[in-house]
Amino acid sequence: MLLNDPSYVEAAKSLAVRILDSNATDDSERMDFAYRLAFSRTASRDEREVLLALLARQRVRYSASAEEAQELLAVGMRPVPPSFSKAEVAAWTSVSRALMNKHEFVMKY
Repeated sequence: MLLNDPSYVEAAKSLAVRILDSNATDDSERMDFAYRLAFSRTASRDEREVLLALLARQRVRYSASAEEAQELLAVGMRPVPPSFSKAEVAAWTSVSRALMNKHEFVMKY
């Protein structure tokens, strides 16, 4: 339910925009920023590798299909700032959705 619920998709989109708007200079720093926001820690090496691979696949997917990117980003009421690449926000939205569906995110101790 959480992965596809429109509220969670919109929250993931907002997280993606926040990640891209951070002062991080590369994807690894962005991933650590995302982990600090979501889990109050940095990503482990294995987590970073898996999610950076997901990011790379999603970049290819959304760069090849502007329609798919637009469909994902149309979910919810908050628009994507026009200065952001829609393919990049869509790719990071996919990563954010994965983060937000981790047990550690859903069940904070």
